[in-house]
Amino acid sequence: MKRMIRFTILAFFATVAGLTGEMLPAISNASLQAQAPTVAEALTVPLAIPTLANINLTDRSLLTAVRVVAIDAQRQELGLRRSNENITVPLNRVEQLVSRPDGYVYVGGEPVIRGERTEGAKYIWTEPISALKINDPLKGQAEARLRNINPRQRRTIQQVIRGNGRTPGVFVVEAIKFDLSKGMMTIEARPY
Repeated sequence: MKRMIRFTILAFFATVAGLTGEMLPAISNASLQAQAPTVAEALTVPLAIPTLANINLTDRSLLTAVRVVAIDAQRQELGLRRSNENITVPLNRVEQLVSRPDGYVYVGGEPVIRGERTEGAKYIWTEPISALKINDPLKGQAEARLRNINPRQRRTIQQVIRGNGRTPGVFVVEAIKFDLSKGMMTIEARPY
């Protein structure tokens, strides 16, 4: 009788251990899948590029008082306008675009002189050049599709975009640096 009880107890523990051993991989796989990072959806951010900018070229020369009209990631060109002249500059010659403080920005369709209103902290984003799109070159209205931002930055940026209820928020571009070897750009902007 003692043998039978010992055998039953041993069989019970062996069965429980076997079931637990089979369940552990399933449980751990499920928890790993739940913890796997998901690729965040790109956040489209409205940008205002001031109507006047300076372009620092790699040969140390400078193009002053130009308006950015296009950024072509496929052709790797920057389209500019100065006076009545259109200029195309290969991106491999562009070190950075720097916004001039005397250029207007358009917020809610209306021209605004920079500095009339307090601007917030500077944001710096590094994204592929193809993430930037010029929507209205005459008003300097553009957008960037940001993917390389953390959830906290995403929430803050979304609050800025919502604006004050009357006018949606926009980020004013201060500078764009190009790294053509990586196909990337770094945008420096402030909420406005």
